[in-house]
Amino acid sequence: MNTQDVINKFDLNEEQASILSCEAKVKQIVASAGTGKSYAMIADIYHKINVEGVNPEDILVLSYGRACADEFREKCQKNGIMAAKRLQRGAVRVATFHSLGYSLLKNNKNIIMFSDFFLHYLVKMLLNKEIDEAMFKKLFTVEYHTIIKYILDNHLESNDFGDFNLKYEHWPLWRCSANSNYTYYSMNGNYKYLELKDKLDLLLGDATTFVSNEKEQGYDEMHLFKYDADPGKPILTFLLPIVKEVYVEYLKFLKDNNGIDFSDMILLPLKEDIKTNDIKNLKYIYVDEFQDISDSRYELLQEVLSYCDANLIVAGDDWQAIMSFNGCKIDYFSKFEKYFPEHERIFLNTTYRLSDQMCKASGEFIDNEYMISKNLVSPRYHEKPIKISLIEPPKGMDISNSEEEYLFKEIEANMVAQILKEISDSEELSNNVYILYRYKSDRNYVRNYIQKLGLEKALDLNIEYYTFHTSKGLEANNIIMLNCNNHARGVPSRINIDDCLCSLNGFSASDSQYDEERRLFYTAITRTKQNSYICSFTGKQSVFIDELNTKFVELRHFEEIRGILDGHEHWMEYADFIEETDYKCPVCSEPIWLYKFGEMYFCACADFSEDCKKEFFGNKKKKLAISYAKPHRRFY
Repeated sequence: MNTQDVINKFDLNEEQASILSCEAKVKQIVASAGTGKSYAMIADIYHKINVEGVNPEDILVLSYGRACADEFREKCQKNGIMAAKRLQRGAVRVATFHSLGYSLLKNNKNIIMFSDFFLHYLVKMLLNKEIDEAMFKKLFTVEYHTIIKYILDNHLESNDFGDFNLKYEHWPLWRCSANSNYTYYSMNGNYKYLELKDKLDLLLGDATTFVSNEKEQGYDEMHLFKYDADPGKPILTFLLPIVKEVYVEYLKFLKDNNGIDFSDMILLPLKEDIKTNDIKNLKYIYVDEFQDISDSRYELLQEVLSYCDANLIVAGDDWQAIMSFNGCKIDYFSKFEKYFPEHERIFLNTTYRLSDQMCKASGEFIDNEYMISKNLVSPRYHEKPIKISLIEPPKGMDISNSEEEYLFKEIEANMVAQILKEISDSEELSNNVYILYRYKSDRNYVRNYIQKLGLEKALDLNIEYYTFHTSKGLEANNIIMLNCNNHARGVPSRINIDDCLCSLNGFSASDSQYDEERRLFYTAITRTKQNSYICSFTGKQSVFIDELNTKFVELRHFEEIRGILDGHEHWMEYADFIEETDYKCPVCSEPIWLYKFGEMYFCACADFSEDCKKEFFGNKKKKLAISYAKPHRRFY
């Protein structure tokens, strides 16, 4: 087999094929969205093994996270390359930085996650009333026992922390569930329950990243006590004393149980002699998603390179550097020459995912002097791949008012349903749809609404849900981006980042953080093969929307919709008539009929004129449709 055989086997374009012939000891592959970065790297590995005769065991591939490593390993297997998690005869090793670091430790350690320990300790403090109840309720909008039950149900069953291993029998409040103040949040799609989950996830993520930053910077536990919270920052004031106490106990628990945490898996090998058989024979090291490398990952990589003197091939895209909250630094990629002066840079500029028009629109939006300039092109034509979907907000309503948030989410969910119908009716390949969102709470109402309607089955669509962050590296025929509005929890995010633990030892509210929001928006909008539908409210749209080149944008205005029955004619085409009820419409006096669409029941009068619609839905407080359909309570 020769080089041309490999090019033919993988059907490489000229840019991708140039990787195989490059003889530089250090290579930087600058790969834009959809340019086949992973595929080209796998082709190069295949070439090393089958043309150059490199032993597969002498090749190491490092990836940012476990999911990415698993996916890369699977792609290798599909293309005739044996791949494994650990050193294995005849196999390329594909690992994360953390699993590599753990394998280099001389003595086995127990991995004990701070997040698990924190939740156990938090429940202990809640049960002992050691936390300010008033502040707790203000932050979480729920009672003590509600969040305790949530944590017990979803986090504590599989872990054992001695005194902190709390079960139901240790919790007297469980036997008091009939208490009038008790609120049970069902796991099966309850909106408020999911809001609680999101808030707890944010708290947990903030605390975990905070202590990880402490370790990354080489501080001991006493350093935490140098931090003071500004009384004007309620979250910091509430969390900091808790985290100080938990962290001290956590480090003590690690010591007593021969334990290490996630950060230690990378940091501890740097303090030991890592000259082991695992790495001494390495000839080639590939690093995927290099734009997301942190200080500790970089130091571990340099330590390995200094011992084995392997060739280095890194790939990534600084336009998609979106992990700074985890300590990742874009400079390692965008200023690669500073860290690796002797290198060759290879550009992958031809994308097969995006249309040429999306390349131009997204490129104009993201490009700036601080990042590597690229010229992304595509052989595909699609005149207006960006669909801005606007709807007028109800008069007198404030989109940033959390008490009215559910009304806006209901309107947005109905708009999404109409977009899904439009995608389903399209003659283009359209089965696969991603619904993307900045915050998990943006997903909850829309997902529940779509599931209740049975839209996925009714419209023959495969719908998946991702945050902007977790969508990275994925692609779908169409995407829908939620809540692209100009407010604190919109896009870009304007949450007061100074009122969080990470502001003390990590990032702060700065221009660089705003730049990352821009890269996050770019990452999301470029997941599509066909159209990116961006949902917003008229006059409240994200500043990012206003920056998009109108040449590539289709602007669409939706009428105000308040509930499932708006757009009656639209749904009637697909709804099944069930029966005529005993109720009459107060406007036209026609009978009220019961319909079913998917798994959702709803009512409408036979006439259902504009005046009828106003009477049904013009005043949210009337809830007329519900009263008419009382015998059929499932419908709404």
